[in-house]
Amino acid sequence: TLPCEDPDPMPAGYMVQGACGVQCTEGYTGFARKSCALDTNTTGLSASEAELNCTVRQDYDGCLPLKACAPLAVNDTCRLDDSQCAAVGPGGTCVVPCRPPFIGGGATASCPDSNTDPAQALLGHEVYDCHYPEDWPCGFPDPMPHGYVGNESGFYCAEGYVGEVVAVCVANHTDLDECGPEYNLSGCLLEVPCDMPPFDNCRFDVTDCGAGGVVQSGATCQVKCKEPYMTVDGADVYVSCPGDNTDRSSIRWEEPQCTAGCGTPLPGNQDGYIQLNTGMWMCDAGWVGTLITSACSVNMACISEPRLSGCTQLKPCAALVLEGELAIKLVADGCDSVDAGDYCSLQCRSPYIFAETFPTCPGTNTNPITLLAWSPPRCLCPQPDPVPEGYAWAWWLGAEDARWVCAPGYGGDARYECVTVSATEARVELTGCVEIVNCPPPVLDNLTACQFDVSNCSAGVRPGSSCDVGCQAPYVGNGTEATCPMGNMDPLLEPAWDYTCDLSCQEAALPDGYRRESFECAAGSIGVPKPICIGTPQCTAEREFTGCSDVIPCQVPPRLPGAAGCMLDFDSCRGLPPGEYCEVKCGLVFEGAATRAFCRPDNIDPATSLTWVDPHCELACPDPDPVPPGYERLPCVTPPPDPRVRISVGHSTGLVPGWRCAAGYVGSPQVVCGVDDDCVPYVRMSGCEPAENCVLSPLTGVDYCKMDITDCMLPNATEEFFAPGATCSARCSLPYTGIQVTAFCPADNFVYLAALQIPDAQCDLMCPDPPELPAGYEKVRNGTHPTTPHGYSRNSLNAEEWQCAPGYSGTVSASCLLDDNCTNPYLELSGCWPNKPCAPLQAPDICTLDVSDCASVGVGETCSVRCKSPFFGTPSVGSCPITNTDPSKQPDYQAPPCELVCSAPVPFPLAYKRITNSTWGCADNAVGQAVAKCELFEFGCVTELSLSGCQLMHPCVSPRLDPCHVDACDNLQPGEECALSCLAPYVGPSVNGSCPASNTNASQEVLWHPFPPHCECPQPPELPAGYERDGMGGWRCGTNYTGSPVVTCPTGAECRGQLVFEGCMYVRPCLPPAASYLTNQSQCRMIQQGEECFADCIDTHCISPGVVHFSCPANNTEADRPPTVVGGICNVACEVCNLDSFVDTDAAADSASGVVRFGPVHSGGEMRVTGIEGYRVYLADACGERVGDDLAFVPVDHRRFNCCLADAFEVHLQDVVVPPEASQLVVGLRGVADEGVGDFPFGRAVAFDDVYINMTVPIARGDPTSAAPCGFRPPPLRP
Repeated sequence: TLPCEDPDPMPAGYMVQGACGVQCTEGYTGFARKSCALDTNTTGLSASEAELNCTVRQDYDGCLPLKACAPLAVNDTCRLDDSQCAAVGPGGTCVVPCRPPFIGGGATASCPDSNTDPAQALLGHEVYDCHYPEDWPCGFPDPMPHGYVGNESGFYCAEGYVGEVVAVCVANHTDLDECGPEYNLSGCLLEVPCDMPPFDNCRFDVTDCGAGGVVQSGATCQVKCKEPYMTVDGADVYVSCPGDNTDRSSIRWEEPQCTAGCGTPLPGNQDGYIQLNTGMWMCDAGWVGTLITSACSVNMACISEPRLSGCTQLKPCAALVLEGELAIKLVADGCDSVDAGDYCSLQCRSPYIFAETFPTCPGTNTNPITLLAWSPPRCLCPQPDPVPEGYAWAWWLGAEDARWVCAPGYGGDARYECVTVSATEARVELTGCVEIVNCPPPVLDNLTACQFDVSNCSAGVRPGSSCDVGCQAPYVGNGTEATCPMGNMDPLLEPAWDYTCDLSCQEAALPDGYRRESFECAAGSIGVPKPICIGTPQCTAEREFTGCSDVIPCQVPPRLPGAAGCMLDFDSCRGLPPGEYCEVKCGLVFEGAATRAFCRPDNIDPATSLTWVDPHCELACPDPDPVPPGYERLPCVTPPPDPRVRISVGHSTGLVPGWRCAAGYVGSPQVVCGVDDDCVPYVRMSGCEPAENCVLSPLTGVDYCKMDITDCMLPNATEEFFAPGATCSARCSLPYTGIQVTAFCPADNFVYLAALQIPDAQCDLMCPDPPELPAGYEKVRNGTHPTTPHGYSRNSLNAEEWQCAPGYSGTVSASCLLDDNCTNPYLELSGCWPNKPCAPLQAPDICTLDVSDCASVGVGETCSVRCKSPFFGTPSVGSCPITNTDPSKQPDYQAPPCELVCSAPVPFPLAYKRITNSTWGCADNAVGQAVAKCELFEFGCVTELSLSGCQLMHPCVSPRLDPCHVDACDNLQPGEECALSCLAPYVGPSVNGSCPASNTNASQEVLWHPFPPHCECPQPPELPAGYERDGMGGWRCGTNYTGSPVVTCPTGAECRGQLVFEGCMYVRPCLPPAASYLTNQSQCRMIQQGEECFADCIDTHCISPGVVHFSCPANNTEADRPPTVVGGICNVACEVCNLDSFVDTDAAADSASGVVRFGPVHSGGEMRVTGIEGYRVYLADACGERVGDDLAFVPVDHRRFNCCLADAFEVHLQDVVVPPEASQLVVGLRGVADEGVGDFPFGRAVAFDDVYINMTVPIARGDPTSAAPCGFRPPPLRP
């Protein structure tokens, strides 16, 4: 123990007070604490001095100096004077009186007894109202606030302000020296106009409300519908602003219902709509819609016009975009812009083969971003040639199921993939098939090489075969087989076997006269020795022993964590050998006899713990020094209390006996002795609290009329409080009588200002009976209490002395009460009410119960409750209670068991049969579970029986089968079967048909097994030209043919059963170029499909030199297909130099007469032209094509022209028939035959008008600028 003496003098705030130890001195408060420790401060000491420094330092804490509270600061300095509360010490009180001229109470404030905080605010106790004297004058506010005026008679709202003035006399805080009273005014608000709500200027007419957008307070104006709008209900709306308005948003109005008026739509005024003869509207061509409506629309200029809605213009779909692999495999034709309802073509790009699909734009598409509806065609690679080794096409599976498989000698799962190599190349990649190979010879490791003999497997093992495997010395066992799996594809997979060889150690033979003895474990080991045989790397066997283990010491138990580990000491038991003992002692600060621990002699487990019994260890705990306030040792205890405490193992504390609460304290002391985590003992005390006085609180709830507690009142007492254990008397106040009780303050009270405990006294009060009993009550003569005088009742027994008179019912409540002066008792009776008949019974269900007998039921009477048709059952009884006092109460009753009965439905359902009157079942030709539901309809209380759950059985219907292929299974009943075979000449498998048992579906088709009937046409003995098998179960076009083959097996009236081949067409060359191209006819006489050709322009004076490039489309199948011009043109350099307009001189329709005048041929102004035989005159259509035969031919003459003679030639036409399509008159050239030109394809033309009677103006038979587009022809280019 450290020597720790108190210093002299003591630190400020601390003193030593005898046995009480260190205490707080006067002027300080708290719980003084002292601690001692070695002083580790080495400041200013040398190294040797610091090493030898053993100074003990005393530390004191817990006492704080008492402080005065902070000065009081009041909010209303005009009313209250806080000058006395500037510096109030601990436990002090100050008064805050009213500041003159205010009168009234004031307030008190106090500082807590033990205050140590200088910022602690004073605590207020009582606050009273401070007010001006009643005759004190209140001054006018100066200046007068805006909105108020006033004089001697009162205050009013100023002009422009509205409201009720509220004047309150308050202190003028602006003048703190005077704090004089003046009126505080409120209640007047500025009167303002209302803001107009936002209006639609086209819809509403608000001119009546004036300009400025406001309505004055109390004003009203009218809002009308402005043309072209009309009021729906014919009434206009008024806008008003409340009188005396103070809120600009207080406008009051309801928006008028205005609708726009307009005429009917006119045709042609709006795109997308056309009007029928009936007057109805429909969507124009290129537009789509369903419901067309017309509505009036008002534009920005407030003009109403009719507008149609419902039609939307059709739009082409978005262009088809191919990405990734699809862009390589597919080629789209015309898919950039597909109109609504149209489609385009999507084909597999060469070299892929197979299908074509047609992306489609919806017929009602109106959205330009709508995508085409399409799915990619199935593009297949051409068959590999040659077929990779290990793969075969399984044509024998049929056209639908044919696929690639592994060839014989190969195994695996053949996988097909069409790989795109480039934009022009694709190939088939086949994977998954691997050659089947032998298993290699087994390879043994160092261990198995000694065990197994695999010499028979040295050549390998074929798939599905095996070889013999045996054991070799010193291993023994039966032989087995090593197997190579069937279909093995792994060249490294060794043959497998499931077998082991056992090692055998042969013992040498003993000479005569010797014998083998048993083995035992050596000293220091225990167990049963057992010899074992082990193999060596040299493939020999050696004997070894196992089964003996060394005995080892036991384990010392781990120390418990924290303070619980301080009790036991196992130091002498560490490393205890097996079979030995050691001592388990109590810890350093504990006392007690040691016990023995034991280690079992056969221990071979290093985790085995010692076996021991816990010693009885006790802790010697000294009394605390100093003893905390509120605790003391029990005096005169024999024998004296033992300071030692027994503590259970695993715990760190125990209770110390011999203590009690000191005087002035109450409770049950708990003195705990224990050790901390460092095994240092300590004592903690709790349970004693300072005793507290009781007070007579208003909250006690004493009835002062009933109880007399004068003895407990404190005005004459010497002290203000009741000490713990103090008592006083409480008795019944007159006119009550009863036993006196004792009020007390509990002896163990520690609650501050606890209420004095006053038991509830049994005070009895006798009341005189009323001179005249109230109606409905009578006194029970034989129930009167024997001690109650005649004519009186007791408040404690009145329930037994009174009852309800005949004709009344209830529970009597008799109360003996005192008047307000607590002097005169009187009796008050309640709880009895006159009996009443029950109200008419109302049936909860008007259809189920008949309650007519219960319309008037008197007290104690009964009535009958019956079932109402269509319900049937036994009636029940209703009754009105004999004590009923509620005129609205209905009779009590138990509803009778009413069963709803329904008659059979009409007509009688075929799927049901009646078993009994209330039970139903399914008919013999029906299946299911009958469910009968009798339903009641409350309107009219009508019943209806609904039956469900049963269904009639039906025969199966035969599907639409081709009568040429098979016979039909007609009228197949449920559960029946039929067999079908293909009719000659059709071929196919036989199938069975069945109708499900209990079939209830009238449209159920026959079920086919194992698949529906499928009959095909037999294969023709010889294929038609242009068709051949594709090697994959399908068809393809043969050499010199193209298209998509379609092979069908049609059925006709003759049932011929022959395959029909379609889709392949012979590829053909194109025709020679037409003479109109003006090329050399000896060239390009035949252009094969997919080829090109070049032809020279005819070598003549009227044709410019040049070359025309022709091509014939690939896979052309049209016999009369002209070649396509790729490039180049032969220009005509000659024509007649003039052609006069033609005038029709006859009056007949479709007929013409007149003179055709034209000039000679020329070439760029050169009149000397050769190679021309003559001039052709003919009629032509708007595209320049000749219509009908030539009208005339004029040969060239031998005249020489040096210039253009406009009328050098004349042709007289007479009554020429004019075809309807003729619109031009043409003069063309004809070349000499030996130059190979012939008739030139076009010439010089003038418009042709057929004039006939009854026409006021000539009618043009054709307009080249407005006619339909011309067909293909070479462009008539000129030099």
